[in-house]
Amino acid sequence: MTRIFGILLFLLFFINQLVAQGEKDTISVAKTIFVAQPTGNDSIDRNLILTALNKANKGDTIQFAAGDYLVGNKIQIDANSITLRGNSAGTVITGCKSENFTEHLYAILNCGGFELIGQNLTIENFTFEYAWHGLMIGCCLPKDIDELENGSNIKEEQFGGHIIQKNIFRFNSTGIRVIGINPRTVVIRDNVFQDNFHGLTLNGSNVSVKGNRFYTSNPEKIPIDGAIDNAIGILPFATMFPPDNQPELNQDCEQIEIIGNTIENITNDIRITDSKSCESVIIKDNTIKK
Repeated sequence: MTRIFGILLFLLFFINQLVAQGEKDTISVAKTIFVAQPTGNDSIDRNLILTALNKANKGDTIQFAAGDYLVGNKIQIDANSITLRGNSAGTVITGCKSENFTEHLYAILNCGGFELIGQNLTIENFTFEYAWHGLMIGCCLPKDIDELENGSNIKEEQFGGHIIQKNIFRFNSTGIRVIGINPRTVVIRDNVFQDNFHGLTLNGSNVSVKGNRFYTSNPEKIPIDGAIDNAIGILPFATMFPPDNQPELNQDCEQIEIIGNTIENITNDIRITDSKSCESVIIKDNTIKK
């Protein structure tokens, strides 16, 4: 009897050890991945960023070095639950050199920032400049002239859940564009938008915009146009599709709040293109200085 009891104790101990080891193996420890210093060469700088992204897993932080990363075409971020963080000494993401940002088609296809197509991403402490979109939140910007013309680049399914905070967007065609019927709220807070043709454009739903500053000081630096069109534009997601192929979408242009922002010296401050579809948008406690 004593022998049997001893064997049972041994088996119980052995099983507990296996369970503990299995739990240990499944625990993922969040890590920080460092991006090497930029070179000013678009192919090298893109590769530095993409290499870091390929190493990242859920919960990780990608820490950028100080300096100016020249990226050329958009960098698509198809990842979930990671943080991309600029250096406290200043990290600039430049789409293309200002002297090359002179023509619409070239800029659309060749001057990009970050495109977020995953979910629950945090983007903080960067400066985005000279990009067609500093940040495109949702899928996808066109990659060639055919997609641009037929609209096949836009996907109905989007994910959301992003936090965009403490960044600067300057001298872009559009600072940030958010598209899609997002199941999770996209939070845009405490950013600065300086001299963008469009500061922030919302095509879709479930976006919180709080505590941001929009202003103009050097409009002549805005690529191509040399002027600001608007600070915040709000449109239904359906308008992203070709006119003869616009889908019927539930909750389009709903669950949007524009609260506590400051807009200075911009004539078209907050513009809603479709007041009927977007009638539930909450706009309050914003400071408008003309």
